[in-house]
Amino acid sequence: SARTQVLGREVYTSNNQLGGIQIMYNNGVSHTTAEDDFQGVYTILQWLSYMPKDSRSPVPILHSKDPIDREVDFMPTKAPYDPRWMLAGRPHPTNKETWQSGFFDHGSFMEIMRPWAQTVVVGRAKQRRLGGIPVGVVAVETRTVELAIPADPANLDSEAKIIQQAGQVWFPDSAYKTSQAIKDFSREHLPLMVFANWRGFSGGMKENGCTGEHRSPSISLVFQGHTPLYENSRAV
Repeated sequence: SARTQVLGREVYTSNNQLGGIQIMYNNGVSHTTAEDDFQGVYTILQWLSYMPKDSRSPVPILHSKDPIDREVDFMPTKAPYDPRWMLAGRPHPTNKETWQSGFFDHGSFMEIMRPWAQTVVVGRAKQRRLGGIPVGVVAVETRTVELAIPADPANLDSEAKIIQQAGQVWFPDSAYKTSQAIKDFSREHLPLMVFANWRGFSGGMKENGCTGEHRSPSISLVFQGHTPLYENSRAV
């Protein structure tokens, strides 16, 4: 291959090592995956259903089985919890036959870029109380997550690493993920719902200014975006 010719030796045994799912999904280039072509097309249609038909049209009204006066059953706790429970709900922890509802309508939350920059959670959802309109969602991971950095086959001195990232902290990758998601939602003319539960930004020599480079665009995009912004701040 061209890469082998450049390096002068056989390094990669498959193109998947350069651009397979394990690479492109984990670095945020691919927003989601599907088991087969049919599921992939269905996912695309779901994604498109959240967007206006053109730049001059309003966002679509999506029908839901959730009653407009339903309660939000899941309540965030001071202990670390999965933020997806707050957004999408979960099976009830004690009564498995019932559903503990989240903020958004049941089954409507579509997360994107899940394995990348895991201290922030982004996606699209809808809420009957907001008139059934779809929204872009930015939420915060409250738990400590692991960042796995694989060894580079082209660098004989590189080693696989696992780095701990604290919850509720904006790291360079999660700041960039936030800004990327907000850009996408703005282009799609989706209102933006932010659950701003951050403690702050990461710092130190290893960041070398990267967080600042990405957090500034993220903040400016939030306040200069073309879509309505709903913010819910809660320090835990």
